[in-house]
Amino acid sequence: MQRGDTRAGWAGLLAFGFAWPFGGAGGLLIPPLVSLLAIIAFPIHRDFWQVARIPWALLFAGAFLAWAMISFTWSPHDDARQLWKTGLGVPLYILFAVRVGQLD
Repeated sequence: MQRGDTRAGWAGLLAFGFAWPFGGAGGLLIPPLVSLLAIIAFPIHRDFWQVARIPWALLFAGAFLAWAMISFTWSPHDDARQLWKTGLGVPLYILFAVRVGQLD
């Protein structure tokens, strides 16, 4: 068992446990819940962040997210809060999925 697996396991259990009632309430509570649980399950130890090879798919996804955030400057979208929700939310959702997916 890696360091922090218990914390990540409880975060995963909470996410799946609250998904059904939050989904029944309209689904708008799920993204903030997953963001909060991603912060709780955030890996602190150095072993998680050391990469053996370059994850090209992750680099392309990061470049696409950066382009989407930059393109907001000329977009006619009127809600500026959406930029921060997307820019901070998407990396946290990915981190949560990767962290919970690595559990034994």
